[in-house]
This record gives sequence, C-alpha cells and structure tokens, in this order.
Amino acid sequence: MPKKSNPPAHLQGVGSPQTVQQAVIREHMGPLPAPEALADYEKALPGLAERIVVMAETEQRDRLDLMKIEAKNQRFATVWGRILAYLFGAMVCAVAFFAIHSNYPNAAGVILGLYVVAAFAVQIMNRPDK
Repeated sequence: MPKKSNPPAHLQGVGSPQTVQQAVIREHMGPLPAPEALADYEKALPGLAERIVVMAETEQRDRLDLMKIEAKNQRFATVWGRILAYLFGAMVCAVAFFAIHSNYPNAAGVILGLYVVAAFAVQIMNRPDK
C-alpha cells in the first residue's frame, strides 16, 4: 500500500474547520453621542446626559454667533474694498486728466491703459470657480 504523504504547507488546513471572526464597527457623527452611549452616560452618572445636551446646544449657538460675525466682517471688507477701488480709480482718472491738461497725452494713455488692465485682472482673479 502506498504511503500517504503530507500536503504542502500552503495547503495544510484546507478542508478542515476554521474559525471566522467578524467585527462590527459603529460610527456616529454629530454633536451628541449615539443614543445608546448617552443612555449609558446617564446610567453611570445621573444628570450627565442633560449636561452633555446643554454643552452641545451652547457649542452650536456659539458656532452660529461666530458665523454671523464672520459674515458681517466679510461684508464690511467687501464694501470698503469697493469704496477704496472706486476712489483709486477716480484718482487715476484725475492724474490722467492732469497729464492730458499738461500736454502729456502719451503718459495719460499709459496710466489709463494700465488701470484698465489691472481692473480686468482683478475681475478675472475674483470670479467664482465653477
């Protein structure tokens, strides 16, 4: 009778029972813990769940206040930026008018040309991405 040989190492265990492990991962996002965790906190220390909820409400209120302040500052910066841009444009036009009046039309053309190019460059750089 032929002698039974052992299978190669990479095939050992094939056909034999194996143990399979499975892990469950739960993920929760938000300002409050998952309801089960919140209940566990309340069991561990009565009143803790209420404190956590109050903390989340306070944090959200503070975040909204900060967003309002940031929006107000953005509007302020935009308005003043436009005012200063118009004043600068008026100043450039006044210098160009003075150059024309002083019999330097080429200088006035260069000044106005550079201003127009700069104004278009600013508009192109500040356009919203699509």
